[in-house]
Amino acid sequence: MTVCAAVGYALLPDVAFSTRSTLWWLLPVIAAAYGLAERTVFHFEFRREAISFSLSEVPTAFALLYLAPGPGLAARLIGGLAIISFQRRSPFYKLWFNEALFAVEIVVAYHIVSAAVGRWPGSNVALLVAIVPAAAFATILGSVFVSVAIAIVEGGLRARLVGELRLSYWMAPMNALVAAAVAAPTLISPWLVFLSAAPLIAVWGLMQGYGRLEQRFRDLDDLHGFVGRVGSSLVLSEVIDAAVGDIATLLRVRRAAVVVFGAEQPLRSSVGESLPELPDGADDVQWADVLGARRALLLGVGKCQALGFSGLADIGDVLCAPVRDGETVVGLIVVAGREGAHDHFRSADVVRLQTLSEQIAPILRKALLHHRIEFEARHDALTGLPNRSSFERIVEGKLAPGHVLDRDEQAVVMLMDLDRFKEVNDTLGHHAGDAVLNDFAQRLTNLLGPNDVLARLAGDEFALLTFRNLEATHLLAAKLVDEARQPFDIDGLEVVVTMSIGVAPVSGVVHDASTLLRQADIAMYTAKNRHSGYEIYSQDIDRRTPARLSMLGDLRNALEQLDLQVFLQPKLDLASGIVIGVEALARWPHPRRGWVAPEDFVPVAEETGLIKQLTDQVLEASAAQLQRLRSLGHHLGLAVNLSTHDLLDELLPERVMRHLDRHEV
Repeated sequence: MTVCAAVGYALLPDVAFSTRSTLWWLLPVIAAAYGLAERTVFHFEFRREAISFSLSEVPTAFALLYLAPGPGLAARLIGGLAIISFQRRSPFYKLWFNEALFAVEIVVAYHIVSAAVGRWPGSNVALLVAIVPAAAFATILGSVFVSVAIAIVEGGLRARLVGELRLSYWMAPMNALVAAAVAAPTLISPWLVFLSAAPLIAVWGLMQGYGRLEQRFRDLDDLHGFVGRVGSSLVLSEVIDAAVGDIATLLRVRRAAVVVFGAEQPLRSSVGESLPELPDGADDVQWADVLGARRALLLGVGKCQALGFSGLADIGDVLCAPVRDGETVVGLIVVAGREGAHDHFRSADVVRLQTLSEQIAPILRKALLHHRIEFEARHDALTGLPNRSSFERIVEGKLAPGHVLDRDEQAVVMLMDLDRFKEVNDTLGHHAGDAVLNDFAQRLTNLLGPNDVLARLAGDEFALLTFRNLEATHLLAAKLVDEARQPFDIDGLEVVVTMSIGVAPVSGVVHDASTLLRQADIAMYTAKNRHSGYEIYSQDIDRRTPARLSMLGDLRNALEQLDLQVFLQPKLDLASGIVIGVEALARWPHPRRGWVAPEDFVPVAEETGLIKQLTDQVLEASAAQLQRLRSLGHHLGLAVNLSTHDLLDELLPERVMRHLDRHEV
C-alpha cells in the first residue's frame, strides 16, 4: 500500500495547488480534526468482528476543500499517527499499515476531486459534489484493504468482503454527505463551521448512545442464543465443546478453556492453543483462591505470578470464572487473548463472563446428572470398570471394519475368573470380597496398556480386550495369572486366590462380542479343568460347535435305534499266550461319518445326560456277549469302561446286577 500511495501521489497533477486559498493554521487544525476523529471512533462488536464508526470524512472534506495534496496528506498522517502511536500504542506493523492505508485513502480522494475540478473549474457546487464520492470511495477502499489484510492471516476473504461492503456501501456515502454538508457553509464564511459543527456533535452523540444500546441488546441476544445452543444436548462432552466455542466467540478471545469437575476425572475442552496449568480438580490447592471466588476474576500478569501461574503470566491478562451449582464448584472457565476492537479485557468482559458462568451452571448440572446416570448404567458400581453391555459395545466398535491393526497384531478377548473367590466371601464376608475385587481390578489395570479395555462382567468374572500378536498374548496371559497369585492384604490378613483365563483370538469370520465371549468362556473352563492357568480357544475344546450339536442328535437316534455296537478285545497273558479275559469296546457305525470313536461321542453323552443310557446299552450288549461266550465254553472275565458320571451314581451296582441277572452270568 505504501508503494500505491507513493505512485498515486506522484501522479497528482499539482501537489502544491489547492482548490481554495490556504491559511497556514488550517494544516494543524485539520490534523487535530483527524486526531479527534480517530480518538472518538465508536466500535460496534458482533461476535469476533468489530465494526468501527468514525467521522474521518469530515476532516477529509475540509482537506480536499482547503489544502493542497501535500499538506492534506501530511495532516492525515500526522493526525492518525498521534492517536495510533500514543493512545492505542499499536505495534509497529499495525502503525505502518494504518499510515499506509490513510495515505492511500487521501491520495485517491484527491485524484477524484482533481478530476472534477479539471472538468468544472471554479465551480463550488461541482467541488462539493465531488467531495461526496471522493470521501465515500476512499472509505470503502480502506475497508476493502483492511478485510484483505485480515483475510491473509485468518482466511475467509469473500465472507469478510461481503460483510464489510454490506455496511460500507451505504454508510460511507452517508458520512460523506454529512461531511460535505458541514464543509459547505464555510464557503460563505469560515466562521460558519461552528454553526454546522454543533448539530454534527449532537448527531454523533446520539449515534454513539444508540450504538451502545444496540450493542447491549445484541449481547443479550447472544447470551440467549448461548443458552439455546449449549443446552440443546445432554451429552457432557458435547455441552463442553459447544460452551467453549461460544464463550470464545462471545468474549472475542483467541484462547478459552472449560474444565468440568464432578465426573470420574476432570473433563476439558479448549479453543485455540491449550491454556497451561489448569486445575486437576475442584480441590486443587493452587486454584483455591480462584475457585473459592463468588464472581469472575481478572488476573493480571502480577496476580498470575503471585498465584504461581507462570505459564498463564506469560500469556498476559486472564479472565477466570468458577461455575457454581449452589455451593458446589462444578467447573471453571478460563479465557485469554482479547480480540476485536479492544486488545485488553474491560470490566464489561468480566461481567459478561460471570453471566455466562451463571447461564451454563444449570446446563452443566443436567449434563453431569445425565453423564452420571449413563456411567452407572454402563459401568460396574464397585470397580468403575465397564460392565458386560458396555464391554460388548466397545468390542464390536473396536472390531468394526474401519478399525486398522498393525501387521502383526491381533484382537484378543480374554475372560478371567477368580478361583476360590467364593471361599473368601463365605469366610471373611462380602466386604473382604469387594476389597479383593477392587485390588484385583487395580492390579490388572496396572499391567495393561492404554489401548486395552478391562471390564467386570459379573461377580468375580472379568473380561479384557487387547491387541497383540500371539507371543505377546501368551506372555500377557501368563503375567496376569502370576499377578492373581500374589497375596491380597485384607485387614492385615493375607488372602491368596488363583485365576483361570480363557483366550479367544478374533478370527476372520467372528467379530461379534457374544461369540468371542462364548469362546473365551469355553477356553476358561478348559483352563479350570486342566489347572493350566490359561487356555487358547480352539474348536478341539469347543463341545458346542454346530458339528457337536449335529452329533448329539445323531447319538440320541442311535441310542434309540440300538445302533451302537460292542466289540470284545482279548486280553492275553504274555507269559503263556493264553486269553484270560476280554474288554468291551463300544463303536458307533454312523451312516455319514463312518466309525465314530468313543473319545468323540462319549464326551457329548456326558455333557447332555445321555451317558447313563449309553452305559446301559454297553452293559446290556456286553452281558449278552459274555453269556454267549460261556455257552460256548469260554469262561472269561469281562471288563467294561465306565464314565466318572456313572461312578457317581449310587444305583450303579444295581444297574450292573440287573444286566448280569438278565443274561444269567
